[in-house]
Amino acid sequence: MTDPSENQRTSTDTTGKSAGPAWFTSRASYWQDIYGSTGLDAEIYRRRLSTSVRLIDDIELPLRSLP
Repeated sequence: MTDPSENQRTSTDTTGKSAGPAWFTSRASYWQDIYGSTGLDAEIYRRRLSTSVRLIDDIELPLRSLP
């Protein structure tokens, strides 16, 4: 399953401000559908997320260590 807006990613909006939060908010339902489905793509995404979270937890960075 491909995100239909994948080619529309930019780091700033038309005012020059960060478009990150708005971009993620506008695509939240797409990812909810992906993670909530039962297909192979969804299973791959869920396993990838689980692995990523586990690896980050294993690093044991102190709280607020990233900007």
